[in-house]
Amino acid sequence: QELKPYPSTLAVIYEGHTDKVHSLAMHPGGQYFASCSEDRSVRVWEIATGRCHRKWELGAAVAGVAWNPNVNTSMIAAAVGSECVLLDMTLGEGAVEGATATIEELLRVGRESMANR
Repeated sequence: QELKPYPSTLAVIYEGHTDKVHSLAMHPGGQYFASCSEDRSVRVWEIATGRCHRKWELGAAVAGVAWNPNVNTSMIAAAVGSECVLLDMTLGEGAVEGATATIEELLRVGRESMANR
């Protein structure tokens, strides 16, 4: 058989977003990638299986995502509306119940501290 630079069959499908996907970012360790969408969510996918590993529902469409380059600190930066939100991999659907509330609380505290400066 002739060697080809790309596979000729689909290996894994990553399903879950309900609107346009805006950005993808690879985890520095290579096991996961993050995606963000017009559906107001950020998802972390396991590359080998296609399983959604984490999910965050945010308040607006998410324009872009980027991983922290330090493998030991799994954080994702997400551009949400006019804000940059940091997402901790230990939070999110499937990790800790109430993660969305925790993110909302972090945003509230951050806004209050910025207003008090």
